[in-house]
Amino acid sequence: SSVIHADLSHPNLIAAAAGLSPLFIRVGGSQADNVIYNIMTTSNSTTTVEEANRFAKACDKNPQLCLTMQRWEEVLKFAHDAGARIVFTLAYIRHTRDESGQNDQQDWDSTNARQLLQYTAQSKHANTVFGFELGNEVTHKGKVENVTRLVNAYAELRHIIDETWSSNENSQHKPKILGPASTGQSITTKLLNALGKHVDIATYHKYHGGGKSESLVRYAESTSIIQHPKNFHGISSTVNKYMDEPEVWVGEGAMAYNSGRQSITDSFIGSFWFTNLLGAMSKSRPHTVYCRQALVGGYYELISHETMEAMPDYWIAHLWKKLVGTKVIGPIISPQREDSPEKYTFGCCKGPG
Repeated sequence: SSVIHADLSHPNLIAAAAGLSPLFIRVGGSQADNVIYNIMTTSNSTTTVEEANRFAKACDKNPQLCLTMQRWEEVLKFAHDAGARIVFTLAYIRHTRDESGQNDQQDWDSTNARQLLQYTAQSKHANTVFGFELGNEVTHKGKVENVTRLVNAYAELRHIIDETWSSNENSQHKPKILGPASTGQSITTKLLNALGKHVDIATYHKYHGGGKSESLVRYAESTSIIQHPKNFHGISSTVNKYMDEPEVWVGEGAMAYNSGRQSITDSFIGSFWFTNLLGAMSKSRPHTVYCRQALVGGYYELISHETMEAMPDYWIAHLWKKLVGTKVIGPIISPQREDSPEKYTFGCCKGPG
């Protein structure tokens, strides 16, 4: 369910999100690179009338991909009320297109992003924003190939954030930069090699497979559903190599992409996978955060977009937040077979309270 249309005022949704607090909510995904921010000129903005009119006209042509500032304030208020902080994915690909609409043909036009950041810094809920990503899986399927141009865009984003949050009263809440929001170890390694010094926190996306694949059903019914901590070691090594202060998030993840699969990713079968994944990742430093796809929407949602009731995996996340502390014991592995998924378990110290 698009953040542009979801009912963020629904008391069940607010209460459910608050039940996971403190939490991060990532506002991004496949359409993030196509969204336009409709921002009118203000006395505190550097936006010209011409620029504002240009993006307003683009919004009129495609309102399904238009984020108004009234809606943005609703998103920020929702996060505030739920005790959450927002990670927002800024559009990159859209602003590298030429007049014919072909991607990756010019340097990133930061005008619309700058407008949004300047507006956000003045919002009364500005402190709910934790950080920004630039683009979503931009190199996937060859959408973007010019990595140098991407690096320059991240450097420009850093400059905009530093400039916008430069005053003493808001500098302590300056948003972080996360990225590259990539898929796969090889692509993530390539991008972090170039971007490591430009991001505060590395992010990548991790799914087991596609929701439309019949093999997902067999996977869910087999012991291979159990994840081993070694599955995260490659990314951990990459982050340790290319970042001075290494920290990495699974910025988007679930058992299956393509909106998951009905009766698998929205069921208790999927909950076994989710529970074990949390245990496996907790032993894989410098991983610190897992952003579960999705809070609302698709067959992997934590909250039903139809009934606003909690799904099975919501309760796994809720119990994990309430019961599990930050100190992990394990995995305790069988001496008979070190890689056996059936022969190990995890232990965690109890959380505070």
